[in-house]
Amino acid sequence: MRLVQPPSQKHPSLRQMFAWCDVSPSKMRSWLATMFCSFIVVSCGESRIAQCNKLAQTVNKLPTVEREILRDAAVLERTANQLDSVRSELQSLKLKDARLVTAQSNLASLYRELSQELTNLGKAVSARDAVAHEKAVNALKKVFPKAAPIESEITQYCNG
Repeated sequence: MRLVQPPSQKHPSLRQMFAWCDVSPSKMRSWLATMFCSFIVVSCGESRIAQCNKLAQTVNKLPTVEREILRDAAVLERTANQLDSVRSELQSLKLKDARLVTAQSNLASLYRELSQELTNLGKAVSARDAVAHEKAVNALKKVFPKAAPIESEITQYCNG
């Protein structure tokens, strides 16, 4: 058996490469394709489900925002800080799935907006500024609806 390819042949055929075994080239191609796919699946790391679970575990750490907190500056500040903490943890997740990376980015952006608006609302409550309070509440009303489509997309993708 020659280990070095003769200079006249650039690429040996499958039959030449596997002459030592009695397998047809088509079976060998199919075997190689199966091995390649298996290698890709195994070497790609975490599955989509595992990545979805990591994302869900992080998102589930979010504080719930009740209507009552909208008048308590300390609770608003604490909630904004919790959102920032979850956002930081979310951004540190090492996701490979392209759709989950996009969802991760969208969620992080949403949490940043929510945190900022909760902070603004807390400042308005502390200052007893009715105009700033109304402005902050209206800004929150614009941010909250952005969550539903992101959540729906993630749920549909991870459950599908």
